[in-house]
Amino acid sequence: MATDCAGWHLLGTPREELRLEHTLPTGQSFRWRETGDDEYTGVIGQRVVQIRQLEDDVAWRIIGRAPQAAEAEDTAVLADYFNLSTPLADLVRTWSASCDHFARIQPYFQGARMLRQDPTETLFQFLCSSNNHISRIHGMVERLCSGWGTRLPLTRSDEYGGPAHHAFPTLDQLAAASEADLRAAGFGYRARFVTGSVARLRALGGEAWLATLRAGPPNVAVAALCTLPGVGPKVAACAALFSLDAHALVPVDVHVLALATRHYLPALRGKALTPALHAQVQAAFVARFGAHAGWAHNTLFISELARYRGRVPGTTRAEEVLLARGSEVAEEVDAGPDACARVVGMDGSDASTGKGGRARRKRKGGAASVASSLVEEQMELAPTTPPQAAA
Repeated sequence: MATDCAGWHLLGTPREELRLEHTLPTGQSFRWRETGDDEYTGVIGQRVVQIRQLEDDVAWRIIGRAPQAAEAEDTAVLADYFNLSTPLADLVRTWSASCDHFARIQPYFQGARMLRQDPTETLFQFLCSSNNHISRIHGMVERLCSGWGTRLPLTRSDEYGGPAHHAFPTLDQLAAASEADLRAAGFGYRARFVTGSVARLRALGGEAWLATLRAGPPNVAVAALCTLPGVGPKVAACAALFSLDAHALVPVDVHVLALATRHYLPALRGKALTPALHAQVQAAFVARFGAHAGWAHNTLFISELARYRGRVPGTTRAEEVLLARGSEVAEEVDAGPDACARVVGMDGSDASTGKGGRARRKRKGGAASVASSLVEEQMELAPTTPPQAAA
């Protein structure tokens, strides 16, 4: 691995394997800031990492670390975080052969790689994402870290003039945050979800319990996560896909549903997003893209974001309108494990009829108002509103 005198290393990832602009700022993680042209700075575990996109590789260096974060493990930590054991280019060739739409858009979104994040950090990031946009989620996650996480000393403070960085807090550290503290920090109703999930996780065995979910089937992981306060099918699927090796899972929201109805399931257009419908969309993606359907969905989802939507030649205004079409949006209200079980087909319910419904509320106001709210979210590069909502 190449190194220069400033501590830079090469990750060894050609553009078809990793492009930072298609991976870091697209709603998987909220720990990264753009700090220069094609450069991002963020935190991976106990390390502050500066990373730059080169023409056909990625350069990185560690600019801060906790005392226990051994330098000898840096390379392995980066490789694990970026899931480098999975060859993305091979998967892309398979997906392109199975889907004309994917083949059309993928050349404009090379290197959209799935991260392998810490499960605790990922879960609480997506608890913050409920009815939120990306800049506000960034702020909430940073307030959790700066308020209750461990500050990471910089080793290159002379070359980096950015803000202080903190490790994501442990569950024991988060336990010191009261609901009142979090409400004062701007978390609103999510404060009770954070404190409730911290208490529940500690009772179950803490970080070690979450880590065990990586070894089991994805449906078990999703159902287990849905026992936590505030976690419904979308948040559970995000946490499982982005941190628990559940590569086939597809987090379905109104945007992904719109994408699916345009390209794979036209008969579902106009239907409300229920757990049964979520299961149908999930099954359609797996049938089309296989065991890494969640990775394929990630590229398709990125192509729909406002900042990228004009990149693919031939995209019409009609397609953009279809993205936001709908007269009502159904949202979950802390749906719980039964709804999550239906999403991943665990309870034997009929996904085609939607039997065994869920608690939900509807936001009405016609297609124009819904379209306006969805476009506003995507202008902020939101990871989209998860299906659960709370007063």
